[in-house]
Amino acid sequence: MAEYPQVPLPVRERMDAEVELMDAWMRDHGDDPADWTEQARYDYAAAVAQLRANSLEGGTR
Repeated sequence: MAEYPQVPLPVRERMDAEVELMDAWMRDHGDDPADWTEQARYDYAAAVAQLRANSLEGGTR
C-alpha cells in the first residue's frame, strides 16, 4: 500500500488570526453571532475562509 505524507489540516489547528478576527467581529457586531445580520454572517464566513486559504498557501496563522 502506498504511503502518503501526513499533512496537518489548518482547520484543526489553533489559528490565532481566526480568534482575533472573531474577537473583532464580536466587538463590531455583538457577542452572539446569531444576532448578527445575515450579511455580517456571510462577510465573517468569507473572512474566515480567506484566512484558512492563506494558511494553506503558507501565510500566517
